[in-house]
Amino acid sequence: MAEKQNKVQTKSFGQTIATLALSKQFYWFVGHALEIIFFILNMISSFFSRTAKFYNCALVAVLFTYGIVIKQIHFKKTGLGQVVRDRDLRARMIRDDNVQYFLLALVFLLSSGTIGGVAGGLYSFTIFSVFHVLTYFQTNLLGSMPFNKVQQENLNAKINHFTTTYNQQALLMAANAEFLLLSGFIFTIPLMFVQIFRIPLFVIVNTSVFAAIVVFLKLRYISNRYTQEIVSQWDMKINQVLLSGKLPASLNEYYNIRLKGLIQKLTDPIQLPAIASTKKSN
Repeated sequence: MAEKQNKVQTKSFGQTIATLALSKQFYWFVGHALEIIFFILNMISSFFSRTAKFYNCALVAVLFTYGIVIKQIHFKKTGLGQVVRDRDLRARMIRDDNVQYFLLALVFLLSSGTIGGVAGGLYSFTIFSVFHVLTYFQTNLLGSMPFNKVQQENLNAKINHFTTTYNQQALLMAANAEFLLLSGFIFTIPLMFVQIFRIPLFVIVNTSVFAAIVVFLKLRYISNRYTQEIVSQWDMKINQVLLSGKLPASLNEYYNIRLKGLIQKLTDPIQLPAIASTKKSN
């Protein structure tokens, strides 16, 4: 056993990569790494150009990584045709976070040619990618890096500290970034009224993307406590401003009764599909 362990420990970086490349998880890691790279390139290029090239590349990387996970979870033993025909299998897919993020990224990618990149559309994907890349690197690659034992231990400790200390904050940041996707569309509403007759496709695509984000956020709100916490935080902040005495009291009534009532009425039909086995147990 000791001899085998020593052989594993003395594997070169190239040998480790060659071994890992036989698994799908390695390409999942590569996809996340590419997403981070394209995100950075997109941020840099945005100062000089309005092209969505790197934005689109980042979304393709996102679709690639989530596609690998979805295939492993939902299509390892069943085919696409069976999933389409089976209501329970479809319901399980829709309830899966990976599918929800995959579909959101797909909407962003398909719409980018008409409306450009969605403001903040890559933030939550990048936050997740950072943690996935660090965890995979720590588990599978760190041991074969050309560092001495002390350097490896120090780097391992730093990764542990980062992932354990900032995991909760990162999930909240991701949920906040997703919620703030709505704010970008508030500023486009006046533009949409101007363009509705000149460029109807622009308005249609913008409206469709906005609707997709609303559906995505409602599904996240149902199943994700971080999204629930972010919504509560923003609700509290808005109420603090409304109750500060600097604004008309009628605004408080409008927000808490009319606006909230309208939002609830419009989003109530958006629900996660039930699974037959879940129904029986209830």
